[in-house]
Amino acid sequence: MKKMILKSVFAFIGMISLSFSTEVTLHVDMNGQTISENGIHVAGNFGDYDYDETFENDAYPNWDPAGIELSDADGDGVYSVTLSLVPGTVEYKFINGNSWGGESDDEWAGEDPDGQPCRNGGNRVMTFEGDALDMGLVCWERCIPCNEVYMTLRVDMQYETVSENGVHVAGNFQGWDPSSSMMSLETDSGSIYHFQASGEPGATLEYKFINGLTWDDSEDVPADCATGGNRTVTLESTDSATEAFCFAQCGTCVPAVTAPVTFQGDMSELMSYGFDPAVHTLELRGPMNGWSAGDVFVEDLFDPMLYAITVDITAVPDNSVEWKFKANPDENWNNSGWETSANRTFVFTGEAQTLAPELPAILPTGELQSEVTVDMSVTWIEGTLNVNSGEAFPQAPDTIIFNGSFLNCWCTWGDCMGADCTSPVSGEVPRLTDSDGDGVYTGSLVLPSGHNNVITYKFGAYYPGIETVPGDNGSMDNEAGFGADRVIYIPSETSGNIALEVTFGENNANNPWLSNDHETIVLNQFMIHGNYPNPFNPNTVIEFSLDIKSEVNIQVFNIKGELVRDINMGDTPSGVHSAIWNAKDNFGRVVPSGMYIYSITSNQRTISDKMLFMK
Repeated sequence: MKKMILKSVFAFIGMISLSFSTEVTLHVDMNGQTISENGIHVAGNFGDYDYDETFENDAYPNWDPAGIELSDADGDGVYSVTLSLVPGTVEYKFINGNSWGGESDDEWAGEDPDGQPCRNGGNRVMTFEGDALDMGLVCWERCIPCNEVYMTLRVDMQYETVSENGVHVAGNFQGWDPSSSMMSLETDSGSIYHFQASGEPGATLEYKFINGLTWDDSEDVPADCATGGNRTVTLESTDSATEAFCFAQCGTCVPAVTAPVTFQGDMSELMSYGFDPAVHTLELRGPMNGWSAGDVFVEDLFDPMLYAITVDITAVPDNSVEWKFKANPDENWNNSGWETSANRTFVFTGEAQTLAPELPAILPTGELQSEVTVDMSVTWIEGTLNVNSGEAFPQAPDTIIFNGSFLNCWCTWGDCMGADCTSPVSGEVPRLTDSDGDGVYTGSLVLPSGHNNVITYKFGAYYPGIETVPGDNGSMDNEAGFGADRVIYIPSETSGNIALEVTFGENNANNPWLSNDHETIVLNQFMIHGNYPNPFNPNTVIEFSLDIKSEVNIQVFNIKGELVRDINMGDTPSGVHSAIWNAKDNFGRVVPSGMYIYSITSNQRTISDKMLFMK
């Protein structure tokens, strides 16, 4: 009696559950198979998932090979059926026929079901909730469509402490979700995990491995094997697999080693910009310190223009290591003291090594003392690539816009130039045009007195229809990708007109015929860059730049203001120049030790600086 009551309760629960059933649609592609005269069926534990009489669905008896038939209404070889099922997890498989044995051919009969992610044993598995679900098209005895192939992605975690949350992979094949694609430990490997991704042959998968569940747990893919910071692999014509890449390494696992590396900074340029050792510091940033503060460069005892620091680097030999200079304090330097160029790299040898001195691409922040007009000339080259599409622009632009930090917001990107694609977004936004059709687009940007003297910028090409080519920042951000901004440094004392001559797209690394040089542009101005070395004995190099061609004369005075030496440079073109003083006066006599003032005169303008001669 008690048993009958319990069974009635279960039946009642079952009826309640079935009242909340959801529609699940199954499809199987049978092209290439000989179809049984008894049709295509599906069998599974549809009637009672746990075989515990919690519910009973008499419409779908458990594992009945003839109970549920699929149909191919349009004769395309794809068979489908829609079931009303209680939300949960169910196992099932397709049957080419209507019985177990005989004419029937159930999927994976007798096969060891290793590998395909939709299988548990020899059965398919699906989990569904309350919303209607279409399981998508699968091929007979495959978990993917017939036109797709598997790529097994493999990672070796032998040098990592595997997270209690497991190892995952994220990529363009699963929406870049760091937590939804757990990898399985390969049998007997001990440290190699795999995941089967899929797609059509020829497609490129982008991905990276995750030791945990979040992007904070993701690997840093070395630059030597990264595309946009990710791993890539192209799908072959048949199922295939990658080698077992070591986590955060390019190849198979090679033990990392530790060795001292000396980094050096050539400070001559930074000093000319106003770097003061009493106020400012230069730091090394990179994976060796988590890109955090702490590793400070020290002035060389024999050369004040040379800064160095030695740190222990732990890495795999022959791999590239990224790094950057960083100046402090933040408020004294553009971009908070970070270099504006891409990350620097060096190849780690695994032994003690000293890197060659490099000029930090760091600029002081300041204000223009006078109004400055930037006259721009941008050369257009046929075949230039649109960074948004990866293909060449089909035509030369009607106009080129100049967008950058002078607007304090980079606010002109979008799908076109204004609401109607013709009106200016702002009157401050320069539009460059090619009025004579010579491929050179010209325009001007007026910067008022008090404006920041460092301009970060990019160009955008516009013609009717460009708005149909989408981009991350809109169709108009089409010159170069993220991190490829251009930079202009304008000395604070600059006034009047200055010229900027560049080529559109030279900061896009995919334009191989261009320079691909998006380092800082320092416009030629009349200014002193200092003398080197200083203090000196017996020679020093005086470096300066001219904004215009002019007669140049250099005069050296002692501390009393007495003229010591005249150096006439004659008619000198614009650009950067240098002169050598050998510490001798106009009569060829070596001057006494002490402080000297040198003045440079150009076009009735004179600028001066100090230098120290020590015998």
